[in-house]
Amino acid sequence: MRDMDAIMRDSDHPDFVVADAELVRTAGLSHGDAKRVIARAATLDVMPGFDAALADGAITAGHVDALASGLAKLSPADQVRLVDRGHSLLANAQRLSVDDFAKHVRIEAARM
Repeated sequence: MRDMDAIMRDSDHPDFVVADAELVRTAGLSHGDAKRVIARAATLDVMPGFDAALADGAITAGHVDALASGLAKLSPADQVRLVDRGHSLLANAQRLSVDDFAKHVRIEAARM
């Protein structure tokens, strides 16, 4: 994922693509859905255990989207602090509904 992020930022790279435009073109997604998919992938890349929990069905894409939304509202330093709470966040995601987890993430983000 980090390589993909670097490619997406470097317009001189031979594989440069605008990821959301590419998803719209090739997968038929709306721009909003494409941005959500990209944010979800980036979140899974930085949050330990969330990818496996999603694959196992222990959490839903909605849980990951709630976390992505919370991360997006934080400064880079606060994002790191929230990522450091990954194991606790994962435990909460596994026991809470998506709506309750989204509320939990907002509360945690507000504490940063």
